[in-house]
Amino acid sequence: MQIEKRIQLKPRLQISKIGKIQFWLGLFYGLLNAVVFYLFVFYLIDFMMVFMIAIDGDLPLQTKSISFFETSFLAATSLSLGITMMIRHWFMRPTFRFQRSHKKISLRISNYSLFIYYLVLYVAIVYIRFFVFGKTFTGVYQPVDYTNLLFIIPLYLFFVAWTEVSRYFVANKWIISAFLIGLLTIFFLNSLNIKPTTFSEKAFKIMQAEELKYLDHELKKAKEKYNLQFSEETVSALKELRSKRSFELLEKVRLAFTTDKKVSLDTIILEKILIHNFKGYYKGWRDSYAYIFPFQAYEQLRKVDSQSSQATELILVLEEFYKLSILMMEIPIDNHDNLLYQKKVSILEDQLYNYDSNEYRKMFYETIFLVKNLQKLNRYDHPMFNIETPLPPSMYRLNAKIQEKFPELVHPIE
Repeated sequence: MQIEKRIQLKPRLQISKIGKIQFWLGLFYGLLNAVVFYLFVFYLIDFMMVFMIAIDGDLPLQTKSISFFETSFLAATSLSLGITMMIRHWFMRPTFRFQRSHKKISLRISNYSLFIYYLVLYVAIVYIRFFVFGKTFTGVYQPVDYTNLLFIIPLYLFFVAWTEVSRYFVANKWIISAFLIGLLTIFFLNSLNIKPTTFSEKAFKIMQAEELKYLDHELKKAKEKYNLQFSEETVSALKELRSKRSFELLEKVRLAFTTDKKVSLDTIILEKILIHNFKGYYKGWRDSYAYIFPFQAYEQLRKVDSQSSQATELILVLEEFYKLSILMMEIPIDNHDNLLYQKKVSILEDQLYNYDSNEYRKMFYETIFLVKNLQKLNRYDHPMFNIETPLPPSMYRLNAKIQEKFPELVHPIE
């Protein structure tokens, strides 16, 4: 007896196999899930940023590469979720072909569990990207060069979603069409330049309103009065709190005052802005002081004409030191109700950070000593050098090296 072998070819996937109503409902359901997931994670990230800013945090660095990755990755993950939901809705009816039994699987439970699975997966990836990769502070170790590898995850999820379907149907055209539509959607969302920082940027501007207002005023003054214009990168670094760029700018300006050469006017203005928008905490307990010292500013003041623009700005640098010193004595100055004032007091009184205060005390003693002695020298016309300016008693005494360097300051303080 001849044994006949029957080869059964897989049928092509068609709307009729799914059912028109089931097809359109599944398409709508998948699209709805993708949109909800995208918006939920989008605003979740923004809310987390707002929370970090509320506790004096910084905005994450948003370069074009990072922004492209975040938008594309979230869109790709959302589309993978939506396609998975769509396919599951198409074939979740009790079918012998797919389930090998007539037992129903709860659509609600499976969909909710799948949604949570994708959410946890995305949050885990974000955690790895921002923390495990060594992001000690904003702008450091951004894994821009490796983000393309992470797109393997939504790509894998996309093909997994179609695997079960392709086991029973010829669905090549469906897979290619869905893939191309997904790519077009991702590129379209990127063209809109949507970033999950809408509320966090507003919160940052509110929290740092006084610093940003002062910065804008000084930049405008430098342009109109001295014809100086700072680069976009420098301005961005001045707006950041504790980013890599802001730390590098602090160090660059500080080192400029350690040389024997005259410091340029733009560098002096930068130091004045940095001291005024005082942040306090630097890199660690030992490296908590990031600025120049008053004697370094005075050393530059001696090298320039007393009526020059450099002299004017250097005196304003000393004035910023003076205001910080008064805060360390807990003596209110100007508008003591403003937010910037409260931040400075909290830092200087060691309420926020545990740091080595030796260098801050050195700054304080040098400032009081200089202001008192410059009052007596009567070389500079500035309200700070008015003899009626209230000052605490100075306990600073010049060592031999400083006496030799600044002989005009060698006289008793009354």
